[in-house]
Amino acid sequence: MINVSTGGCAFQQLSLPLPLQDKILISIAMPGCVNPVFEAQGIVVRVDDGCTAIHFSLVEPDDQIHMRNYFSKQMQKTRK
Repeated sequence: MINVSTGGCAFQQLSLPLPLQDKILISIAMPGCVNPVFEAQGIVVRVDDGCTAIHFSLVEPDDQIHMRNYFSKQMQKTRK
């Protein structure tokens, strides 16, 4: 994974290419979080130059809150 945010993520060189507009279920580990695995339904929105971008189309409200908190804590750690 080369990028992740509350709205989606991007992967570089997947072993199995995904077609554009393909619907997928994705799981992302968030170590140290209350819910250590985040799950979302997503749609492939871009495939180019070995990069696949996924837009999260359905995220449970609790997961969205945990994900925002996790990213906020990670950003605070990198600023120290």
